[in-house]
Amino acid sequence: MDIETMNAIDIEIHMMAVAYMWGDYSALHQLVNKNAPAYNAIQSGDVFALRAHAMRLMDEIDNYSDEHQQQLESIHQEIADKYQKELEQLALPLPEKYLEELAGIAIAKGNYATAHSAWNAFDKLDKGVNQYVVKGVELLQSPVLRDEASDPQSFRNTLHEAVEQFYVATRMKNPVGQQFQYLSQQLHMKDQEGIRKYFKYIEAALQKEIVDFAIEYLIDDKNISAKITAALPNAKARRAFLRYLAQKFSRGEQSYAEFLQHYRHAIELFREAKTDDQFQKVQQVMLGRNTAENESYQFLRELAVDHPISTLLVTAVAAADNQVFLVPILMKSEQPLYEFLELDATDA
Repeated sequence: MDIETMNAIDIEIHMMAVAYMWGDYSALHQLVNKNAPAYNAIQSGDVFALRAHAMRLMDEIDNYSDEHQQQLESIHQEIADKYQKELEQLALPLPEKYLEELAGIAIAKGNYATAHSAWNAFDKLDKGVNQYVVKGVELLQSPVLRDEASDPQSFRNTLHEAVEQFYVATRMKNPVGQQFQYLSQQLHMKDQEGIRKYFKYIEAALQKEIVDFAIEYLIDDKNISAKITAALPNAKARRAFLRYLAQKFSRGEQSYAEFLQHYRHAIELFREAKTDDQFQKVQQVMLGRNTAENESYQFLRELAVDHPISTLLVTAVAAADNQVFLVPILMKSEQPLYEFLELDATDA
């Protein structure tokens, strides 16, 4: 398309098409920012000013492959068919339906920041988040979760889908992601009441309370986590949900399995550890590498970034010279906490 022959609505639709194609809100920045030159150009009908501001985007499009240019032209036509008449009546703000569609495309591509911005553009972020929370709760209330034995595959699939819904909700609400490198240190070093409560649950072997605490920590939104824990129908579903959630935040099953492999090895070393060097080896094995200074807080932070569930599976111990090391948590019975919670269970 030749920008010199495009009118203001054509250019606006083309910018909408680029955002739609990539699930990327950045192409729309000039159309939603009331202080942006392109926004003012459209409002004033100054097509020449709009062409000047759109030139950079058009230069980028010129570098698209033939396949992508054809795809963009098709999307342009699709958006024109849907929204051109509406835009001719009111060019801005962008249609809410379009922004909802863009949010859905962005989520499918894992671009939660765009989904957040698209819903926020018309002040309905809570609505966008809530639709995923509602769907997740509905899944947790499904009859198939009440009896795993009757249909194990449906049990697992339903929980996986529920985790996905809640994960999208939390990431869309907080698109930069939970800052687990800070949350881990907050829990272990500053939230004395929270960590004391958690270890009391462990000492008393209160599985439900431990799992609910872990879900609240990972979700990092008390309103959403409360809905999850209230909807989970039984202990089996509760444990499996936490396991799948931990996998999701560890970027998938393979990464999570590698973490568990390191963690199991670290437990073996911890049971025999007596010297500083041996305790140092425990925390190195858990992470799978050294840190800059090999300090316990560094291992805690880096483990939390890679595998957020790890924050709830470790504690600090002081060796003979009061040097602090990060080690796995064992129950009073000497059973590893992760086994007690069935975080190592596999889907048959």
